[in-house]
Amino acid sequence: MASVIESFEDVARDNFSFFKVLGLSSLVYFTHYFYTTNQLQYFQIMLGTTILILLSVMLCVIYNTRNGKNYILPKIFSFQILGFAMKSFVGILPIFALLGWGAYELVSFEFFSAVPPLQVMYEVVVYCLFSAVALFSMMLFGRTGNPFSSYNIVLIFKYCADAFLKIIYSLIVMALVNSIVLGLAVYVCWLFIPLDSPICIGIYSFAIVFNLIVLADCFANIEYEVVPNDEKEHII
Repeated sequence: MASVIESFEDVARDNFSFFKVLGLSSLVYFTHYFYTTNQLQYFQIMLGTTILILLSVMLCVIYNTRNGKNYILPKIFSFQILGFAMKSFVGILPIFALLGWGAYELVSFEFFSAVPPLQVMYEVVVYCLFSAVALFSMMLFGRTGNPFSSYNIVLIFKYCADAFLKIIYSLIVMALVNSIVLGLAVYVCWLFIPLDSPICIGIYSFAIVFNLIVLADCFANIEYEVVPNDEKEHII
């Protein structure tokens, strides 16, 4: 739990972190705005752009934390974000697409349809296994900045299970922290303004981006804990 709390503190203390998170949260805010106003064409463009930029920022955070930089968040308009965005099309996005398709196809086979609880357990196991591989591939990519590190089969099969257990633990701790901090903020807003007001949507957007950055910092720490530094790279 301590390492997750430290990630919250590190991100909060990073140089100009508030303004950087605020700038990134505007992407989430306008994505929501275009969706709620039925401007679906703009929504689709904004959604794709937001996902790519936030994924690139998370990879930047993993890289900066894992390589001992004196900052966590990259600058809003930086070549680091652009570089990771371009390399993602080679590295992590094909893996996400392939594993997402594979998981969807596997759960479409209703092996235990006669026993619904078993079918649900089967689907959970499949999604957990595929998610473990996808997220660990993301950690490896962020660790080196090399998109081909995502395909390090040796490290993935050796360490993705351990990493995924730590990810689940981190998510539980983050949920507890958010239930207190964000829950209190939402309650205060509820007392004075509607929960679907622009101010509340802005708070939700800020919270989403901040938590993604904290999660990326946790990813870097998890990768550091489970993968030895002297582990040889077997990149294919």
